[in-house]
Amino acid sequence: EMRMCRPWDAALVTKLKEARKDRRKHLYEFLSQVKAFETETADAAWWREYTEYLSTQMWKGKRAQVISRCKNICEGCLSASVYNVHHLTYANLGDELLFQLVGLCKACHDKCHARTNNSNSPA
Repeated sequence: EMRMCRPWDAALVTKLKEARKDRRKHLYEFLSQVKAFETETADAAWWREYTEYLSTQMWKGKRAQVISRCKNICEGCLSASVYNVHHLTYANLGDELLFQLVGLCKACHDKCHARTNNSNSPA
């Protein structure tokens, strides 16, 4: 006995393609949520470690050296007192070179972070 193939059903093919497309869309949405969660978790861990580092004697010593180097004058505007010692880079966090740190007044530090936040870099 010879079996016959079902006739081609273009509507069924279209329906299957749409279903596949919909499943793919949901998978991409799920994966983007997972990535967002992983990013938030990594950011939270980074900030926790950074905050802990800022309370160490090593950081306090480096901060004091920077303030001494600039004679407690903001290296941004050269007129106000130093409020923060700012990292120019986080590449060597915990083992910074002193030239990677600058003493800034609050206004200059805020200005620096406004620019940094717009470029999607760590604060």
